[in-house]
Amino acid sequence: MRIRQAVQGDAPAIASIYVESWQAAFADVIPPGYLAAMDPRSEEPGWRAMFTNARWPTSGALIAETDRAPVAFAGFGPADDAPKVAEVATFYALPEVWGKGVGRRLMDALLQTLEGGVGVGRSG
Repeated sequence: MRIRQAVQGDAPAIASIYVESWQAAFADVIPPGYLAAMDPRSEEPGWRAMFTNARWPTSGALIAETDRAPVAFAGFGPADDAPKVAEVATFYALPEVWGKGVGRRLMDALLQTLEGGVGVGRSG
């Protein structure tokens, strides 16, 4: 598995991971019709906008990928109420990698990225 900085071209994969993870994680919580109507193509513009506003390394996204394809991502940036504190805004993985250590490795990489970022620290 490889973890790298996500770029705007990753928006389609990120949108797919987001939708698939929602559909699996919230199947017993959110009405099935809502989940079935989720479409990665309609989510993609929002993820593209995230890259437009990113200021690496204090905000942006990391993506975890296997030899086959991206499997998880995490978006981060300064907290709205405390700009010098980092906040993990999004963290999603495909159901097939849940419980396999991908999330842990992605979080470790995210923390390393933030520790190297200018003006963003960790809280807690």
